[in-house]
Amino acid sequence: MHGATIKRVIGRGMPCKPFCRAGGFMIEPLGFDKYGRTLTRVTVNGEDAGAYLVGLGLARWWR
Repeated sequence: MHGATIKRVIGRGMPCKPFCRAGGFMIEPLGFDKYGRTLTRVTVNGEDAGAYLVGLGLARWWR
């Protein structure tokens, strides 16, 4: 997810289930980072998945 990194927190994924079940997934490739990893933007029904996870405290914005 472009702009956000996911924390490795056990047992905190439950709030994401309703969001993910909403359907309408879209994965948009944005390019590659300096290590060759693919950068993507993930949206669910038009809402940015990274921003959703940041709002729940499960991710943080990348600087």
